[in-house]
Amino acid sequence: MAHIHGHRRLIRAAQLLAAVLIVIGVASTPAYAAPVNPTTPPDEGASNLTLGEALDIANTAYLQAQGALEASKKRQADLAAQVAAMQKQLAPLQEEINTIASATYRTGGLRLASAVLDSDGPESFMNRSLMVQTIARYNDAELHRLNVLKAQLTSAKEAIDAEVAKQQEQANVMAKKKADTAAA
Repeated sequence: MAHIHGHRRLIRAAQLLAAVLIVIGVASTPAYAAPVNPTTPPDEGASNLTLGEALDIANTAYLQAQGALEASKKRQADLAAQVAAMQKQLAPLQEEINTIASATYRTGGLRLASAVLDSDGPESFMNRSLMVQTIARYNDAELHRLNVLKAQLTSAKEAIDAEVAKQQEQANVMAKKKADTAAA
């Protein structure tokens, strides 16, 4: 039994000695840093800029935002002119559609049918049928034109809203750049 305790002590002593040697070896090794090129300035981003460079960058960004704002205002004016033109077209077209709808409501379409049926002969029947068909095509085309014009008007108004939002964004950028310039 004494032989086993002696053997364990020897193993523990060897382990302790190995640990001490490792610690001493690590502690005595000098730390090496990566070589530094003294001609390369440190990369610290915009903090390396001079005041003049910072002002130039801010001024350039301000002028770009101002240009975008002016372009957006011009587009908004063009869209507003388009909306005004569409609204001028819409008013008479809407009146015509209202007249068609009113006539159709009052007669219920029976007047057209009776005009066709009251024809004197086959040729008269054919002429009246063609007339009714022509009127129906015209009414359908006018309704289609009204629907297209309303869709275009809605699209133009949405584009104006988008331009106004873009203008606000550019105005915010300009205000920030102006504040940055004043702070520099």
